[in-house]
Amino acid sequence: MDLPKEWDDTFAGKGDDPLAVLLGQDLDPLSVAELDARIAALEAEIERTRGKKNAPLTIAQAPTAYSGDDPHAPGDSSAGQEWPTCFSSA
Repeated sequence: MDLPKEWDDTFAGKGDDPLAVLLGQDLDPLSVAELDARIAALEAEIERTRGKKNAPLTIAQAPTAYSGDDPHAPGDSSAGQEWPTCFSSA
């Protein structure tokens, strides 16, 4: 399976990472019922992850939630909007 480069950057060197173990698991010995259960569990985890990703930020999280790679991050004048000073990292 080909994984996006971002996955390698995020999980590189984390051999005990549960996601890395999950993705490397041999599926051949699993029954159809076990595969169905795995799919259901993964779909539930995807929804939980999307919910966390899309959840509104708290005031405490907002100043540190953006990396320098985000074109819409606070302080980036190219984003076309000014952010309230409470979101400033300065």
